[in-house]
Amino acid sequence: MKPALLFDMDGVLVDNTPVQARAFQLLFRDLGLTTQARPLLKRLNGMPADDIEAI
Repeated sequence: MKPALLFDMDGVLVDNTPVQARAFQLLFRDLGLTTQARPLLKRLNGMPADDIEAI
């Protein structure tokens, strides 16, 4: 077995919050929903995806 390193690139190496916020805004728009994406992302930041999907 070879040793390996794993990196979580969401905010660790690059702050991708603006890109995520825009992606959420487009998704919500396509679904006919409205929200402030950036505050929502700050609230959900660090949560496992399963927990976010349950909200």
